[in-house]
Amino acid sequence: MKISKKIILGLVVVILLIPIWIFSKMSSTYLADYPHYSDEDTLIKEADVIVIGKVDEISKAKINVNQNQKDQDYDKSVDDLLEYTVSEVQVLDVLKGDIRVGEKIQIKQLGHIDGIIKIKNYFNKNKEYFFFLKKYDDITPGMPYSTLNPIQGHIEIDKNKIIIDKENQLFKDMLNKDDLSQSIKKKVKD
Repeated sequence: MKISKKIILGLVVVILLIPIWIFSKMSSTYLADYPHYSDEDTLIKEADVIVIGKVDEISKAKINVNQNQKDQDYDKSVDDLLEYTVSEVQVLDVLKGDIRVGEKIQIKQLGHIDGIIKIKNYFNKNKEYFFFLKKYDDITPGMPYSTLNPIQGHIEIDKNKIIIDKENQLFKDMLNKDDLSQSIKKKVKD
């Protein structure tokens, strides 16, 4: 009888330690706070760059996005590298910003596409999107662009029709790429 109690106690300890071991092997959890835009005009105004682009390549990268890295008191020993999915995008049309058609830009998304941490709306290779972008060259020169937020910062295009995500109701009245493009260009001029 005493042996069976020891075995049961040992099994209980092992069962309790397994979840701890599994969580210790998982990637880091990222918390991010993105602004939410209640209307199209605000989204357009806040974007530094708005383009229609096609995703050519997708890769993983570790990027330091710490806004304090230029401060003299910044602790260089702190590991501020976060994992991102970086998409190389060929610009097909420029609706706002200082970018040229044909230029290739990089856009980062928090987490990585084939990792444990995944964001619902990763871009797909060979797909076209409207991108509402923010640049952060003042933090790190050469930093890839970011969408204004993971839900509202891009709109997929499929065969000249725009695909509205159920979580993003901005531009829901637009039916195709040309109508949305003209609407954005008009709002940028106003």
